[in-house]
Amino acid sequence: MLSVNAHDAGLADVLGTRETPTLEFKRTAKREGKRGDAIGNAVCAMANDLVGTGGGDILIGVADDGTPVDDVDVSDRALLALTDLRDDGRILDRPSFTVRAATYRGKPVVHIHVEASAALSVRFDGVV
Repeated sequence: MLSVNAHDAGLADVLGTRETPTLEFKRTAKREGKRGDAIGNAVCAMANDLVGTGGGDILIGVADDGTPVDDVDVSDRALLALTDLRDDGRILDRPSFTVRAATYRGKPVVHIHVEASAALSVRFDGVV
């Protein structure tokens, strides 16, 4: 778990600048990827908490190398669309997560913080 409040400090300082088992970077909020819905799969992985750290974080608007990208949509509409992932019925048991606009290395990003699920295993479209 984080010992510093990620809302009060720079996300790069709190979460790090490299992907880890508890930190995932996504360039866009595009829901499609090589293995289906990239955001949905990442939320499911963090909720399953396989490393036992209490969940994890997804930053949308950050390249795999930790560099923030331009033109990230952090509008209310975009945040609500991502929040709807929790309620659309494709992730069961429903995960607990927050979606908010944030700043990462001086650029706007979407920060999804996923809590570990008490009910293992969380499935996305029927797959763990």
